[in-house]
Amino acid sequence: MPLVPSYIQNLANYVPGKPIDEVQRETGISEVIKLASNENSLGPSPRALAAMKQAMEKIHRYPDANGYVLRKKLAEKYNVKIDNVVIDIQMPTDMFYGKNLLKNIMSRLTMLCLEQDLKASCPLLSGPFY
Repeated sequence: MPLVPSYIQNLANYVPGKPIDEVQRETGISEVIKLASNENSLGPSPRALAAMKQAMEKIHRYPDANGYVLRKKLAEKYNVKIDNVVIDIQMPTDMFYGKNLLKNIMSRLTMLCLEQDLKASCPLLSGPFY
């Protein structure tokens, strides 16, 4: 039995859309509006830009790994106790180096559902448990 099944080996490669500047060069069209790749042709909203500028003032600090402010606001909005609000904050490096892996919600749910003598494994570079 092959390591990778043939139906996986025969999948077509993903072909990403071209950037606007490449389309302009190739076609000579100066005004190109891209409607793919989850891009917004209108650009970021002024509110998003203002929030990013405000956040940049604190970029030199680590974020609250417990998400207290977010959890508090969610608890107030949905009228629940803050202890009943669970969020998943995982840094990109955590996936590769395994830091705080057990804090990941998917990891916790998997561990919760495993019976005592059962075991599970997940390759680190594939994303934890999904």
